[in-house]
Amino acid sequence: MPSNARTRRRVELRQANLREDQDPVPTHSATPSSLAKLMPKNWSADDLENLREAAWKNQGVAMLSLQDVEDEFERQFLNNMATKRFGKRMKN
Repeated sequence: MPSNARTRRRVELRQANLREDQDPVPTHSATPSSLAKLMPKNWSADDLENLREAAWKNQGVAMLSLQDVEDEFERQFLNNMATKRFGKRMKN
């Protein structure tokens, strides 16, 4: 595999959170998961805040809404980091 193609493959795998020896699998199935019924359909603001807190404390994952970041420089920095890692956001 040429170096350029290998680099593209690594980027694609990283974006899909896969190792090189794994094949991508569809993210959605036509058959809903049996666990889907256990997931809340409408998350309250308190539920989301509790989820964010647990993600930070347990896994070191920060979930921030850009609209909650008041400093323009910090907001742009976070936006650039997320865009670099996950790609551009969809327009609403």
